[in-house]
Amino acid sequence: MKDAKDPDEFIQKFGSVAFQHILDNSDGAINFEINKCKNGLDLDSDLGKIEFLKRVFKVLASVTSPIEREYYISKVASENNVAKGVVEQEISAIIKKSERSNKKREWNKTLNFNNKPKDKLNPNESLRPREVKAEKGILSYIFLNPNHAEKIRSSLSAEHFISDINRKIYINLVDKIINAEDYSISSFHDEFSSEEMGKISEIIALSKNHFETWETISDYIKLLNSQDIISSTSNSGAEISDEDLLAIQNRLRKTKK
Repeated sequence: MKDAKDPDEFIQKFGSVAFQHILDNSDGAINFEINKCKNGLDLDSDLGKIEFLKRVFKVLASVTSPIEREYYISKVASENNVAKGVVEQEISAIIKKSERSNKKREWNKTLNFNNKPKDKLNPNESLRPREVKAEKGILSYIFLNPNHAEKIRSSLSAEHFISDINRKIYINLVDKIINAEDYSISSFHDEFSSEEMGKISEIIALSKNHFETWETISDYIKLLNSQDIISSTSNSGAEISDEDLLAIQNRLRKTKK
């Protein structure tokens, strides 16, 4: 709870619902996932220990922050009497394999683009995948870190969202949190259709299975804000100068991951 010095101040600023949400995640998402890796295993046996480590390596490979990943690599290596270099090699192999699979998947998407049915609620997803991914990442982060909702809203206007459905979720979610209202999935039924509720469920599931850092979220915000710069410049009717174009390109380049 970085934005409050104690629970009373947190509840006063963000409400009891947000405080309960923090309590539910108090062990930390990564530690929680690591502990889940023990389920169903006999950790006193060699096979159980090996399977546990394989599961943990997959969890750490999904951590996007190099600093956080390095910290947990050292921790896992120390706690399980495994050489840190071995842990790093295993995780690096998993990441490379995942990257190859993602590249192959993206290539297949490109090949099948013309035959792919459009998502009626999110038609821009196939046209602007980076921006829509950023929107979903921001929304899932807010669900998991409600105390950052006001900070994000001050940095990112809803007008910068490419997707209509993600914009609608963003406005409603942030308003509920800031007004100390219930923001569990059932609280959205009055404002959203059953199809739209499905999109909210997807985002909540994303928040539980993918761990975004504040550094990544900041890059997502810059990416969405940068789209507004290009749009306003191109729509003004004025010719873009070489200096302006270079500045835009540099800004976009910094957001790429």
